[in-house]
Amino acid sequence: MKRRFLFLFILSCGLLTLLSATQRVWAATELLLQLSGQLSNPAHNHPGERIDLSRITVAGADQPLHLDDKRLKTQPAAVVPPPPPPAVENPPMAEPPPAPQEPLSNGYVELLWIVAPLLATIAMLLWGWRRWRRGRPAANPSEKQQTVRCELTCLPSNLIPLVGRTTQLRQLDQWLADPSVALVSCVAPAGTGKSALLDQWLDALQPRFGGARRVFAWSFPQASIAHARAASSGPGSSGLFFVRALRFFGHEGALPDSEEKRAVRLSNLLRAQAALLILDGVELLQYPQGTPGESLADTFADPGMYHFIRHVAQPSSDHKHKNSLVVLTTRRALLDDASSASRLYAWRPQSTVCRTLALPNLNEREGVQLLNKLGVDGIYRKRLPEMVRQLHGHALTLMLLGGVLTRSERDNGPSILDLERWLEEAEPGEQCQKLLAYYDQTVWPKHTPHGLTLRLFGLLDRPMRDEEWQTIRANAHLAAPLRDLDFAACATLFDELEQAALLAPYSTHCGWQMHPVIRDYFTKDLEEEYTTWIADMDEDAAPSWENPLCQAHEILCNHFQQAGEKELPEGRIGLEPLYRAVQHGCRSGRYRQTLHGLFLQRIRRQQACFSLATLGAYSSDLMALSAFFPTGWDSPPVRGDLSPEDRSWLLAEATFCLTAVGRLSEALQLLEEGVRLEMQRGSPHGGAMAAAVLCDLQMATGRLRAALESAEQGKQWAERHQLPLLRWLLHSKQAIVLFRLGDWSASLNAFQEAGKPAIDTLAPEWLPFLAMVERVRLELRLEQQNASPAELLEELKGLQKRQDLANQPLCQVINLLNQGRVLASMGDVGAAMTALLQATMMAEEREGETPLLGDILCHRAAILRQQGDRQAAWWDLAAALEIARRWQLPLLEVDGCLLQGELLLDDRRVSEVEEVVTRIETLINQTEYGQHREAAKGLRNRWLAARGH
Repeated sequence: MKRRFLFLFILSCGLLTLLSATQRVWAATELLLQLSGQLSNPAHNHPGERIDLSRITVAGADQPLHLDDKRLKTQPAAVVPPPPPPAVENPPMAEPPPAPQEPLSNGYVELLWIVAPLLATIAMLLWGWRRWRRGRPAANPSEKQQTVRCELTCLPSNLIPLVGRTTQLRQLDQWLADPSVALVSCVAPAGTGKSALLDQWLDALQPRFGGARRVFAWSFPQASIAHARAASSGPGSSGLFFVRALRFFGHEGALPDSEEKRAVRLSNLLRAQAALLILDGVELLQYPQGTPGESLADTFADPGMYHFIRHVAQPSSDHKHKNSLVVLTTRRALLDDASSASRLYAWRPQSTVCRTLALPNLNEREGVQLLNKLGVDGIYRKRLPEMVRQLHGHALTLMLLGGVLTRSERDNGPSILDLERWLEEAEPGEQCQKLLAYYDQTVWPKHTPHGLTLRLFGLLDRPMRDEEWQTIRANAHLAAPLRDLDFAACATLFDELEQAALLAPYSTHCGWQMHPVIRDYFTKDLEEEYTTWIADMDEDAAPSWENPLCQAHEILCNHFQQAGEKELPEGRIGLEPLYRAVQHGCRSGRYRQTLHGLFLQRIRRQQACFSLATLGAYSSDLMALSAFFPTGWDSPPVRGDLSPEDRSWLLAEATFCLTAVGRLSEALQLLEEGVRLEMQRGSPHGGAMAAAVLCDLQMATGRLRAALESAEQGKQWAERHQLPLLRWLLHSKQAIVLFRLGDWSASLNAFQEAGKPAIDTLAPEWLPFLAMVERVRLELRLEQQNASPAELLEELKGLQKRQDLANQPLCQVINLLNQGRVLASMGDVGAAMTALLQATMMAEEREGETPLLGDILCHRAAILRQQGDRQAAWWDLAAALEIARRWQLPLLEVDGCLLQGELLLDDRRVSEVEEVVTRIETLINQTEYGQHREAAKGLRNRWLAARGH
């Protein structure tokens, strides 16, 4: 309202000023001339007589100055007037008496009358501006002294100029000003202009940035999307981002030791201050297509980014957070639309917290405007609208088209009709690839310096800096034709690539930036010409040094190994060049040297396990390990020059990291291959232990029949090699699977046959396995009621003393969970809640959100329901269901949905129970989870009875 009033006020004042401007200027001119004494003597003029301007003469001119002629110099010539009538002689008249002289002060009065309205207009404008400023909220004295701390150097150079998008820019401004909006996701396909939109928006916000005191932007490296290795092995890592962002937003002291804790800490820092965070290209951290987690595209495979977005999307409970906003760009939808199924989980987009900004393609007018901005005009003007429609307004494709047309217009290249015929064969959405093929085949083929430069830029998955370019150019065999180019020739080459929209201008912070779509095209072409992955060679062979692509990656591997100042760097930032060196070392074919000399020696630090134990960099290590699995996690590691022991270690380590970040389905595929490889090698302990871990993963993911077979296979392997402890462990796991299938009597018999090892003789590393087995045995005994709760409680206390002496946190968490269940069955709800609260805090502190924490939250929600605190029960249940969803744990989801149905019936929300019952029955039929089949039938009967009433 204030802006509208000010606009109308200024418009009215401006119109009034323009209406009288011309007359007042001429009047002021005449008056000033009179006051300066250049006119005739005022004494010879009569009062009220107009000034004769024809009497004014200019020095050096023979004729008087006719102002009327000057005014009409641009008008057409007037019709020649008729000759004047003959003069009539009149008798002479006496001269009139001289008029009294007019005082000179009257001229100043007239000048004041002319200037006064202008001064009044300026005064009114100043008054309106003061009133508008008075209506704005006053800044605190401390805020006036503060300055905006800004870090935008991590954003790539803008390749696509922004055209239009006024609606989206206005929407971003409104959401930035709204303190209730915490997260904005900009969703659009590649090449639509998401980064250009954010770049223009940030430029418009400067220097105040909408009141934000800290502004931080980060762009995630865009790995190739054209190959199976990236689509399956992905995603990237957010580890480096969290380290840089935490320091920027004010974290002091040591960094948290896990990715989840770092994410929670960053979200708390953002809520405590007015901040703006920009995340560009987060699709790299989402579940890639073609993987078991593809159905979870709205969440993140990277655990750090998952927990960060989740905590940002949750509204603050105390509502004390300041105006902070997170804006991110992605190619895939980040948040699903609110549906009936989405109510089952812990966090979903809320209208007051999260927003989604859709970025459509350019319309016809905007597309033509973009081409005109690129210099396309003249002879192509009439054909541009048709070309924009043919390319569907895709911004990057129009950029490439503009580069082709400007070059054709300058160098007499192909006409626009030839380009239309070239693009007619392309399917919808493939025009961009078709234009790149035109460049590759017609303008700059691969043997030219331009084509070779574009392919060399495809060696990296991020912008190329000058030192990297100089290293490749000086040492790589592929770059040999470029070594003869002098400085001027190189500058001309890069300038032509920039004019063609294939390369962004060099930035001192990011280097040369190439759009991921363009880089993917030339990377794919380069790798099709030179095979990098050598998977069918002998174990003791080495990749051929004659392969130019392998040699180029070897050059980059050595460059990044020498980039750090220390041999063993400290911190995640210091390890970043080494992680990049692992990628290039594997792509060069030097797998064994990269594994032992780089990853194990400098990143893991052998037995110290520095990257995991000290930094908690599970995602970063997983990204490095993916280089040894070029075809994805569904296949064994590359053979190359690796020994069988190396490949077994890679399988086990990749399985461990995938499990740690919650990607159980992908870990399961690797572990099946690991069991086969260990037994093929004849490793007694390795084969049995791999079978036990495989059984656990199969149970967690709902593959109960397969888990039963794996337990039987491992038990036979342990018996064959006379491994009593492993035989007991696998026999106990067989009993656990039978219990989950609902065969309680067979499970009890299996537990009795397996026996129980003496606790005092067990090594400390075996105590967690014993605790997990005893947890299920206790659950079975409570269900069958073949032992009193008091006896079970005494057994747990005796076991707890042994675990406390061994200092095993996982054993303590499981023991507290067991105590809570036994105390709840005894009716001591207060003591049960105390034990479960302690178990929750210890589990969150040790491992974060894991399946064990989900089980604890389910039991805690059930006790809260018994106490009548349904609101708290809903919160715990929602968190447990979110863990089940993210980790893809169908058995835990069944347990949670059973409790959810009971809570819905308690709240008399009968209409919502049908969906829950249907979901439970579907999961039970898929997994054969017979343990709670009767409970599911009871819930259905209670729902039908409630619906009948």
